[in-house]
This record gives sequence, structure tokens and C-alpha cells, in this order.
Amino acid sequence: MSDDRSGVDPAADADPASPLVARLFAKLADGEFHSGEALAAELAVSRSAVWKAAGALRDLGATVNAVRNRGYRLPGTADPLIASRILELISPEAHPHVALSLIHI
Repeated sequence: MSDDRSGVDPAADADPASPLVARLFAKLADGEFHSGEALAAELAVSRSAVWKAAGALRDLGATVNAVRNRGYRLPGTADPLIASRILELISPEAHPHVALSLIHI
């Protein structure tokens, strides 16, 4: 699903080298159900790894719904914070004054 404001799919922007929890959050950010099997295939991990990443999201305070035969979802849409997209929205003059730190989960 694409982001209505930018026409960009946040999940497509997720760096494959970024933490699995961040990539899962990006996939679930549309608020729709995604099967564990489909998520595992898209993220190139096992279904068990998806389950553990969903648990880690819950530990971080996110509400993640897991419904048998439907999959996982966030109860509403969300905008993942993607450093490259943030920098695109900040004027070039402000770049030297902005420090972005990435938290690896």
C-alpha cells in the first residue's frame, strides 16, 4: 500500500539490512492484515522470526494484533520513521543542524 502523502511505499523503503523489527513495522504500517507466511516470505525469514519480531514490537509498546487465519496487523496506520525520507523533507540549510541517530533494535 502506498503512502497517500508521498506516493511512496514505506515498506519498500525499508533497508533489507535494517533490523527485522523495523522492517516488520514498515510492512504492518498500512493497518491491514498480513499473513505470517507472506510476511516471512517478503522479509526472507522464518514464520517464527516474524512471531518473535511481533513480540519485540509489543515489548516496545506497539499494539500488534495477531488473529488466527488472518495474520498480523497494527490497529491503525502508522508512518515509519525513515531517515532518508525525513532528510528529504528538511531544507538543505537545516541539514548541518540536524543530527539523526538510528536506534538498532
